Amino acid sequence: MGRVISSLEPFLSILDRENIIKNPEVFNLDYVPPEIYVREELKDAIDNILIYLKLGVPTAFHLLIIGEKGSGKTVSFKFLAERLPKELNDKIKEYEPSIIYLPCWKITSSYWVYLSISGAKKGEQLPVVREKALNKLRENKRTILILDDIDHLRDDDLLYYIPRETNALMILITRDIGFMKDLSPPVKSSFVPKIIKFVPYRVSEVREILLSRAKLGLERWDEGVIDLIASFVVNTYNSDVRIGIRALELIALHDEWDHKKVPEFISEAVRDIELSAIRLMDNREILVMASLLMEKRENEAFKLARKLGDELNIPLSKTSFYDIIYELEHSGIITKKEARTKKGRTYIIDVNLTNRQYLIERAEEIGIKVSRGVDGI
Repeated sequence: MGRVISSLEPFLSILDRENIIKNPEVFNLDYVPPEIYVREELKDAIDNILIYLKLGVPTAFHLLIIGEKGSGKTVSFKFLAERLPKELNDKIKEYEPSIIYLPCWKITSSYWVYLSISGAKKGEQLPVVREKALNKLRENKRTILILDDIDHLRDDDLLYYIPRETNALMILITRDIGFMKDLSPPVKSSFVPKIIKFVPYRVSEVREILLSRAKLGLERWDEGVIDLIASFVVNTYNSDVRIGIRALELIALHDEWDHKKVPEFISEAVRDIELSAIRLMDNREILVMASLLMEKRENEAFKLARKLGDELNIPLSKTSFYDIIYELEHSGIITKKEARTKKGRTYIIDVNLTNRQYLIERAEEIGIKVSRGVDGI
């Protein structure tokens, strides 16, 4: 419940609290720490990378890294991308590896990946840009190309040409366990990966990660609280360590280490991560999300989104709708389930938000009033 106030005095006590956060950057979800937890799966990947660097060719396989959100995929390979060149050049200078890390949720086509590799000018034709990128990869005797969130890439041109025409080692990172099934036969014959699965963290592993962040970012902490956070994250949120990191930061901000209040901070952390995702959505994504709140059936949701888009002058093609659905599903914001109806097969879509009010407010900002639909809002 809200309340009427005439002074900010009730809120000012926060200024009197001791600041125990010595490095706020440590709790940024994009932060790459100076030390990481090395799980068995990562050891396997490192072994493959070092063999490649020693021989100069991917003798057996490229790497396909599969794991759920918050399982350490991105931070692990960002860490390797930063540390490998420094440490190898100190020990074995002739290796001089070139490591390229690209997030495919930002760079969503082979064309843009080729541009990033080659430094070519935007506007040149795909074959020209491709050849420039391939030449760049050929020039570097040892190049590791890390493509994160590869399932956001809208075509597979680079998966065909780079393995065939260069000695670069490709490391693809995805949440999609069926990623290889969707590739065409020619691409499958070109890109042959070793699949490494990052399984969900155990409680002890999440504890180690949170304890490491506490040592890096806090003046003091309570290990009992860290144990509780780890247990909640593993047992309730599928080991999504991002939630644990954010919860630890919130507890430290309030300097509140009461074990009974840990569930409140966990819930707040989940809301914060969801709000961040919604805040970054553009108008078309908000349009699609609002339609899914009102209509669970995928085909009907598209019709509703198209109708609303026409009314609000937000163009939405069928291709764009399904691209957005694809991205939302792979980011964990929605879940698709196949269902049978009298008219045939369809998909039912659930929106995985604990608090939908902010999404509704964003929808209202662009002129969409979210009405009560089959989702039961």
